[in-house]
Amino acid sequence: MVITPDEAGRLEQAAPVRIKFASLDRYGDPISDSNAGYPQFFTHLIDNWHAVQMGDIETRDASRLGHTEMHRAWCLSNGDLNLLAVEHETGIELIGVEVAVGILSDVAINFLRWAWRRWREVRSDLPHPTVSSSLIIEVPRADPDAPPVRIVVGPPVSDDELARYLRLAVAIDQD
Repeated sequence: MVITPDEAGRLEQAAPVRIKFASLDRYGDPISDSNAGYPQFFTHLIDNWHAVQMGDIETRDASRLGHTEMHRAWCLSNGDLNLLAVEHETGIELIGVEVAVGILSDVAINFLRWAWRRWREVRSDLPHPTVSSSLIIEVPRADPDAPPVRIVVGPPVSDDELARYLRLAVAIDQD
């Protein structure tokens, strides 16, 4: 599946579930320390997954409702499953491209488990100190003006916890 930057921007604005690996301070506020990790993350993906850089897309600015920013986006695919990856200063955001996100496949969960481990590995090799990433899962609410439901899990996060919280988020989305 080929996704255009315009489609990616619309998807980022209206995703049913957003998965973020982001740095947070002790108060839960984002820390901008992730820009240097992206080249290594997208260079060597697992198994038959590949990344295609899409350029910059318009994204929500989580700190200022109603505002947008431009961020680099990637289409990640294994031929059967496509994910949109968006580079933010605070971490990486992953969004399922297919409309039927209500069913989180084993393939998607396995890739997200790998991506979580890979993100932590890449960040541990950066030349400057970084804050350990947290797992953040956002599910938009029916009221577009209401903030999303956020599941925030600080480190460490096991593979089983990641899968459990992803399934919980999908269940919230279906309600």
